[in-house]
Amino acid sequence: MREPRAGLEIWQACRSGADDTVRDRLGEFRAFFRDHGSRLTGLKDPLCAASVGASLSAPFISVTDLMGLPREIVLDAVARMGTAEARAALLALAAASDGQLETLALRAAATMDGGGEPPWAEVAREPLRLLTTDRLRDRDDDRMEALIVAFRQGRYDAVFVMRFHPASLLTARILFLPETTRSAALADFTSGRGAADSYHFTRKLKITETRESMVGLVGGLLRENELNLRMGRGYPPDLDQLSRLADVEIVPAVLVLLRKFVLSAYGIGAWDDVDHGPLVWP
Repeated sequence: MREPRAGLEIWQACRSGADDTVRDRLGEFRAFFRDHGSRLTGLKDPLCAASVGASLSAPFISVTDLMGLPREIVLDAVARMGTAEARAALLALAAASDGQLETLALRAAATMDGGGEPPWAEVAREPLRLLTTDRLRDRDDDRMEALIVAFRQGRYDAVFVMRFHPASLLTARILFLPETTRSAALADFTSGRGAADSYHFTRKLKITETRESMVGLVGGLLRENELNLRMGRGYPPDLDQLSRLADVEIVPAVLVLLRKFVLSAYGIGAWDDVDHGPLVWP
C-alpha cells in the first residue's frame, strides 16, 4: 500500500493507480461537461436537467477507486473551466447522483462564481411524484416486455420507457420522454406512433405495477445490468455514445437517475405515490 500524504483529507491522502489514466482523459471530460452544460443554462424542466446529469454520471461509474480520488480530479478540472455551462452541468450531476459523487459535484460547483442557479435548480429539489407504472407486452413476442414509468415534479411531467430483453431484466433500450404525460406515452406505445415507431406493443396490459413491485423490479434490473456490463461490454462506455438525451441506449446513465427517483434516494426529501389503485384498462 502507498503511504498516506500528510495534511490531506482521507480521500486525497492515497494516490490511486487510476490517477494517470484519468488525467490523460481530462480534456475529454471537460468537453463532455461543456457540451452538456450548454443545454442546461436556459433549461426550465428539472427532469430534463436530471436526465442530462445522469448521462454525466455514467463516466464516473468505473473512473474511481475506494478513495474516490479520480472523481475529484475530474470535477476539479471541470470547475477550473469557470463557465456557467460547466457549473450548470456540475449541479445537474449532483441532482442525478447520490452519496460521495453528489457531495463532490456540489463542492466543485461551490468553488465557482455563482451568478445564480439555472432556472431548473430550485424545482429539482421539490418532491417527486410517481404517477403510474405500467408493464406492456410486445405484440410479436410475449417474452418481450416494457415498463412505462410516469413522473411529475412541480408542473413538469416526464416518462421513462424501458424495454427488456426476452425473459430477463436486461434492458434492450431506454427512452426518456420529457414533458410527456402517461396517457400520451401509452397512446403512442400501444399504437406504434411517435417515439414508439420502432416498438411493437399490444394494447393488452399484462400487469399494473405497484410501487413495491417496481422498486423490486428496478433493483433487479440494476443488478442484472451491472453484471451484464461488467461481463460483456466496454466499461465505462465511450463518452461520445452518451451525448443523446431523447434516446439513451447506454444503460448506466439512466439507471443512476432511476435509482435516485425510484428508491427516493439521497437528496429527494419526499415521495408522493399517487397510483393508489389498479388501472381499469379497456
